[in-house]
This record gives sequence, C-alpha cells and structure tokens, in this order.
Amino acid sequence: MRITYSSKKLQQLCEDVRTMHKKRPDIEKKLRLRIKAIEAAETLGDLSKNDSLGRWHRLSGGREGQWAGKVSGNERIIIEPSCAGVKVLDVIEQLTVSEVNVREITDYHD
Repeated sequence: MRITYSSKKLQQLCEDVRTMHKKRPDIEKKLRLRIKAIEAAETLGDLSKNDSLGRWHRLSGGREGQWAGKVSGNERIIIEPSCAGVKVLDVIEQLTVSEVNVREITDYHD
C-alpha cells in the first residue's frame, strides 16, 4: 500500500530507524512491524487479514473513517484510508483502497 503521513515529523518517526529508536524506544519494534505490514498489504482489507497481531479495526464516534493498529498496551497507530489523497468514508470502499494516511500514534483510551 502507498503510505502518506500527516506531518514530516511523524513520517521521520515512522521511517527513520534512528529517530524511532531515539524518540520512541518503547514502541520501536511493534511500530516497525505495523509500518512494514501496511507497506506489504495491497489493500486495507489485506492488512487486517495479514497482520492479525496488529488487531486492525475501524474506529467510530469522533474517529469515524479511521482505523487503528496496536503498537503497545494502549497506544495505537491511526490511519485513514484514502484515494488520490481524499479520505474514504464508505466502509466497503475502505477495504479496497490501496493508500492510507498515517494520522498519529496515540493512546485514545480514556
């Protein structure tokens, strides 16, 4: 899949091993696995099948249209399916997209 990032800072964290090790050693190994799984998947539907340890799932409420993958006990990598840079909201279409935007890495559990 094609990956874009919401910011240069987030892109550097996810793509540069040195930055990842320096800034987030607590999630480094699993973050690398999640990014590699996204890259290897052809579609979002494939991602949830091929990376079951990431526990990829759709979000709801204020995060409608986003998906999350597990990188630690509470932290998740948040992605948005997109097509030509436009966010895809339809659930069926989301499973067939081949482009995602990494929004953030966060603990959204309150």
